[in-house]
Amino acid sequence: MTAEYWDMKFSRTPIVRTVDVSHNSITLAWSAPVMDRTITAYQFMVRKGDPSGPQVPTDALAGANSFPPYRHVIASLTPKTVYYIQVRGVDSDGDASNWSRQQVYKTL
Repeated sequence: MTAEYWDMKFSRTPIVRTVDVSHNSITLAWSAPVMDRTITAYQFMVRKGDPSGPQVPTDALAGANSFPPYRHVIASLTPKTVYYIQVRGVDSDGDASNWSRQQVYKTL
């Protein structure tokens, strides 16, 4: 088995994959991070145009499903724009996992 397999299976950091990119939305899928307690929500950090810029005020920071398959649509985005996105899990005690590696996407 590859190192990536083990990283995905036992990491405290979600590993994000793109499912779909459209004119005004990005659909993400990710592996769940390993945490001491049950993950009850996911948070998303979305930055528009600048990897260190302000977060985008959309539904992107809302909780998402906490059971497989782990997918979420980040909507209300601007067409032809670069976004930097990270995901993290939050457990039943309110503790958060590490943020995922920052992913870069461009809407159509």
